[in-house]
Amino acid sequence: SNLQIRETSLDTKSVSEGHLKRNIVVKTVEMRDGEGTHPETSGII
Repeated sequence: SNLQIRETSLDTKSVSEGHLKRNIVVKTVEMRDGEGTHPETSGII
């Protein structure tokens, strides 16, 4: 049963890290959109 708990917490950690990375990407895109489109940054995504 200890092994199951450990596996579950690992899964939860991976999921939250994925959400964190996605949120960072979204915030970066929103900031870029707010500043307006710059030709030199338009190909980064």
